[in-house]
Amino acid sequence: QIQHGGERRWLGLGTANKKDAAALALKLYLDVRSKGWEVVMRQRRGDPADKKVNVTIGEYIEAVAGRSLFSPKTLGSYAQALRKIAGDITGETKREKRDAIRLRALTPEKIEAWRIEFIRRKATDPLREKSARISAGSFLLRARALFSPETVARVRDLVELPEPMPFSGIKVETVRVPRYRSTFDLAELLESAREELAFRHAEQYKIFLLGALAGLRRNEIDVLPWTAFRWNEGVIRIETTEFYRPKSHNSEGDVIVDP
Repeated sequence: QIQHGGERRWLGLGTANKKDAAALALKLYLDVRSKGWEVVMRQRRGDPADKKVNVTIGEYIEAVAGRSLFSPKTLGSYAQALRKIAGDITGETKREKRDAIRLRALTPEKIEAWRIEFIRRKATDPLREKSARISAGSFLLRARALFSPETVARVRDLVELPEPMPFSGIKVETVRVPRYRSTFDLAELLESAREELAFRHAEQYKIFLLGALAGLRRNEIDVLPWTAFRWNEGVIRIETTEFYRPKSHNSEGDVIVDP
């Protein structure tokens, strides 16, 4: 056992010879005093000299950004969720303060306590409780994606990873989201849009039609090329272009439209 700086650790010496063990223990103790625990433990594990230890959330996100295949938009969403959870746990509200939180501070126990408190705080009635459960699940799923086995394997040589990992053993509650039920008359809305937009605001009218009648998302509409309109086939083709990357391969396909 070696104690320094208020921290005590058990360290294997790799020998049963008391004299050799004593010499090794003395060297370890002197190294810990002069270099600190982090450096000594990194050397014992054989970590690269430039590997970051006791990393912050910001440093971890930076490492993931440099090695993962996440799109910038997806990575931003995952990072936002991680910062939200970390900020709520520590009480930090500013992004730079949240980025400075040590990753090892996010233990599974603290994250589970956050989930319970998040739901309790917002569950003032059954409807809000259901909404809170859905929101908590969304934050956890997005943040946990930053620690998938594939992602962790990509950054393991860049940053020290805590043990256990932050979301280890955390189960995300599945809450069924009800199917959308319209609260307005689409035919009436179409008539109003035709009167207000068709002649005076033609571009906005196109956007409205693509969203309301073709079901396209806003970002799909914004970067839709003219080649997507297959006039003779009666379809609008949604596919990967130099301006647009679908969320998944399943998002690619043809939208059938009325001639």
